[in-house]
Amino acid sequence: MTNKLTTLIATFIAVAALLAFGGVRAFAASSLFGGASLGLGYVSLVSDGSDNPGNTTNDWSEVSFDDMNGVTFSDLAVLSADFDVTDDSCGGGSPRFQIAIDDDNDTVSDGNIFVYLGPSPSFSGCTGGWQNSGNLIGNEDAGRWDYTQLGGPLGGYSGATASIQNGKILGISIVVDSYWSAAATGGDSEMTTNIDNVVMKKLVGSTYDFEAPATVTVSIVKYVDGVHATAGNASSLSFPIDATWNAVNIGAGAGSFALSTIGFNNPNPYEATTAEMTSGADYSVSEDTSGPNVGASCADNKPFALAGYSTGDTEGAAAGAATSSSAVLAGITTDKFIIVWNETCEDEGTLTLQKTVVTDSGGTATDTDWTLSASGPTPISGVEGNASVTNAVVLAGTYDLSESGPGGYTASDWVCTANGGGPAPTFVQDDGDTITISDGDDITCVITNDDDFVPTPPPSPTACDTPGVAPFGYTLQNGTAGNDNVTIAPFTMFVGFGGYDTVNGPADGNYIVCTGAKTDKITLGNGDFTISAGEGHNNITTGNGNGYIVTGSGNDQVKTGNGTQTIQAGEGYNWILTGDGDKNVTTGSVGDQIYTGAGSDTINAGGGYNKVNSGAGNDTITSGPNNDNIDGGADFDTCNGGGGYDAITNCEA
Repeated sequence: MTNKLTTLIATFIAVAALLAFGGVRAFAASSLFGGASLGLGYVSLVSDGSDNPGNTTNDWSEVSFDDMNGVTFSDLAVLSADFDVTDDSCGGGSPRFQIAIDDDNDTVSDGNIFVYLGPSPSFSGCTGGWQNSGNLIGNEDAGRWDYTQLGGPLGGYSGATASIQNGKILGISIVVDSYWSAAATGGDSEMTTNIDNVVMKKLVGSTYDFEAPATVTVSIVKYVDGVHATAGNASSLSFPIDATWNAVNIGAGAGSFALSTIGFNNPNPYEATTAEMTSGADYSVSEDTSGPNVGASCADNKPFALAGYSTGDTEGAAAGAATSSSAVLAGITTDKFIIVWNETCEDEGTLTLQKTVVTDSGGTATDTDWTLSASGPTPISGVEGNASVTNAVVLAGTYDLSESGPGGYTASDWVCTANGGGPAPTFVQDDGDTITISDGDDITCVITNDDDFVPTPPPSPTACDTPGVAPFGYTLQNGTAGNDNVTIAPFTMFVGFGGYDTVNGPADGNYIVCTGAKTDKITLGNGDFTISAGEGHNNITTGNGNGYIVTGSGNDQVKTGNGTQTIQAGEGYNWILTGDGDKNVTTGSVGDQIYTGAGSDTINAGGGYNKVNSGAGNDTITSGPNNDNIDGGADFDTCNGGGGYDAITNCEA
């Protein structure tokens, strides 16, 4: 032992010095000083001189009582206490009663009477265990009553002088002081004494019997699917429970037990009851979900899932209380019940829906543009990656798979695999959009959407108005400021920058050609076209196809194949030869030669000495004021030669 003296007086949680004890059976109050504290059914007075000079607060201990304050000392009829010296022994004046006396009626203590509790004659060498001091009033053991602080003798009770006998009591204490006797401490400067049942009587006395605090228990009960667990609804399984506690009588700790068909510290199956804990204890439980019987949810594929906890003063109150995710009780003052709620997990599996998008034909949609769904015993719906369709816990059964999303894509069948591609003997994919899930299956289903081919549209007549931007489906190819000689692929937009350019597009396909003010040669294969040749003496040849040609004021040669075409040749001596098809030809005011094939043509030759041969078809031909040679060809033609000496043939109007 260390150098410590302890006196124990009541079963209460320790209180701070100077704080009146609650629950003491008396009309007045008692207070603790120094190293005093309350234990279980006693007050512990600790005197410890071993930790000096760093700590002097527990050099001595005292419990004081004010019940007899104002009573004349000679009227004190009973003074006794139970005590138990636990470390190491008693020695002289420790432990002792200490009575403060006012012998001149000025309400100020003039000294203390010491009454030693140890065995006579040395008041040392106490035996262990609880013992009673007996009534010390009238005790005549030599040296037990010490009146020396008040001018009296060291002797028996009767040695009190008249002034002491007539003095007023200002307080009665029990004190432990290890400095009184080094021998009594065993040489370690520490003493311990336990005290209870302090009795002080006048005519009506006070007895301090410090009762042990009330105890509480907590009962833990398992419920399955809303009712008390039984061997039947719990499948006779055992459910581990972890617990923590903190109580004065048993200390703080943690441990585990199981709720099973055999009760734990409780006669009922699937119930457990704690040991008795001091009132004010803290307690908590949590179910262990790491084992094979119960999981945090049914997604863990275990027979049962934890559904929560509820608490109450009775089992019925706990059963009717709302559940929470934890069971923590603090400052318990009455018996409590905790219900651990479980639910039975039905036959279940998991289902994940995923999307793959192929955009090799210009599509721009992404996986999450589609909503993926499965209808069946547990319907699910959501976009790829969403928790609603990723490892979603579903009941076993048949599911129809579907999707909704943007148009312009062709969907594949759903392709489903089980258990990451591992063995799944019970899994069946019924057809391209139907599956059957069994208990424990983890199924992933993927559907692929491929963007549909969209034909490249014909080039716009105004494509060259924005030469730096290629329309959808076309690739921009820029020339140089010099003379370019290039061969371009179909669906190319070539932009020249003012040189003498030669542009060849021999392969069939659509083209856009935009050149500058100098003489250019443009030769294209079959396909739709837009050509803006600008100024210069241009030579333009195309194959069959619909298109638009515009040139500037130079002398241009334009030859096209069959198709619906618009040709604006501008000023200059132009030579234009087209194939069959409806043509719209406009030239400037200089002499032009225009030859079109079969088709309904609209020809405006402008001023100049023009020669127009429109071929078969219902044509409309207009020329300017000069002398023109117009042949409307077969079918019904409308010709307007304007002014001049015109030669007009085969025109019906």
